[in-house]
Amino acid sequence: MTGKPDNSTDWSTEWTRAYAKSSIIMRRANSPSYWDKRANRFSTMDNGASGRIQAVLDHIGLDSETTLLDIGCGPGNLAVPLAKSARRVTALDPSEGMLKKLEQRAEKEGVTNIQPLNKGWEEAVLDGDIFPHDVVLSSYSLIMKDIGKALAAMNAAASRTVCLFWFAGRECFGYDRFWPALFGEEYVAGPDYALLLNLLHSMDIRPEVSIIPQQHVTTYADMDDAVQCWTENLYVSSQEEQDIIRTILSNTLDTHTGKPVLTRNVQTAMLWWHKQ
Repeated sequence: MTGKPDNSTDWSTEWTRAYAKSSIIMRRANSPSYWDKRANRFSTMDNGASGRIQAVLDHIGLDSETTLLDIGCGPGNLAVPLAKSARRVTALDPSEGMLKKLEQRAEKEGVTNIQPLNKGWEEAVLDGDIFPHDVVLSSYSLIMKDIGKALAAMNAAASRTVCLFWFAGRECFGYDRFWPALFGEEYVAGPDYALLLNLLHSMDIRPEVSIIPQQHVTTYADMDDAVQCWTENLYVSSQEEQDIIRTILSNTLDTHTGKPVLTRNVQTAMLWWHKQ
């Protein structure tokens, strides 16, 4: 995307509106308790983290003197591996469950230079908990009330580089397979990176962009486990709804080493910029 930004549009508001209209946000609250319940599964998912880790190392670079802030770190899929190449990592997440999984992984891998912080980004900024880091990273964690203000705070917190990962294209997380059958309507996806790019341009930030093909893989213990997972994801409970979910999963899941597997091919946008 080139040329001057369209300053007549409030892109922060457009981002918020797009998220408010998205099907998944309309059906559930984006609360820490929601993520607490999913921490165990998220810690075992192959969500393309290795590709994002390599992209950070290739395009941004970390060394033994680099400090890194990972916003919305989850179970540490990026924070723990990247900490092995950095001096110090601050891992920020509002979910206690996610941070517990991060700490368990760090201990297992002998990583001792991570400082967990159990807060959301906007709360941490407001409370004065954030100090400058060389690199500020946010991977799939830009669900914030005021995205413009949140991005400005990320830019201010980075002494060297800001790096964002977000979805390129209509990313449905697999929910579009179930939505029409369960709710009688098409699934509406959230905003993709093009809107984010417009917002950054309106802030006079010109990020570099790389589109990274990734494969996200979720392995379930058995079909009952898969049905339970999607019953929770979709906020449904009746036997009829569970039967619908089971039928769809039976027709869509692959099998690997005897276990059901959900595979999604995802286009991820990496946006990064270096401070002047």
